[in-house]
Amino acid sequence: MRGRGNLIAALCLCSFISGNRPALAEDEDPSAASGRFGLVLAFRDNLGDLGELYNLGFLWGFHAGLDKPVGDSDWHVGVAWSTLVRGYYFSSDSSQVESTIHLTEVDLGVRASHTVFRRGQRAFGTGGAVLLLSNLPIPPANERRYLGWYAGVGYKRNVVSEWTFSVEARYSRLSHGLVNLNLVFGMTAGL
Repeated sequence: MRGRGNLIAALCLCSFISGNRPALAEDEDPSAASGRFGLVLAFRDNLGDLGELYNLGFLWGFHAGLDKPVGDSDWHVGVAWSTLVRGYYFSSDSSQVESTIHLTEVDLGVRASHTVFRRGQRAFGTGGAVLLLSNLPIPPANERRYLGWYAGVGYKRNVVSEWTFSVEARYSRLSHGLVNLNLVFGMTAGL
């Protein structure tokens, strides 16, 4: 009986990993725009003056997007929005009075993706605007608000039914030379 349970668990895991989706229902239009909503977690490496004081951090929050196929090709284009409602930078210098800085970040951008390997797996590129808000003034300009842009590349894959897992490497450059590198993980569901 235990062997049968392990076999069922292994089959469920293989089904989860394979990312196969059911065929479209007859009333679904494959060229229609599709929306997504879910959670996102970003690990950050700060560069420059800020990185000397607060090198590493993380942020988490919510992500939403809208993708539309381009004709009959494997290309999709769309918009992506994230609100990272809670983030922390950790002090890399023991002389800092504050051991952590609390952050909020909002970004809005465009995304282009293309099917890779097989249906349900896509490589994508993103770019857009980003607003960073901090509870304390942070270098290099010792301000609490920074505005700038980001660009990234990533991979996403359908894992279970309408759920999609994504990973993205992102570069952000904000006002006054604030620069950071991000590794962004997301889990979204279709709307």
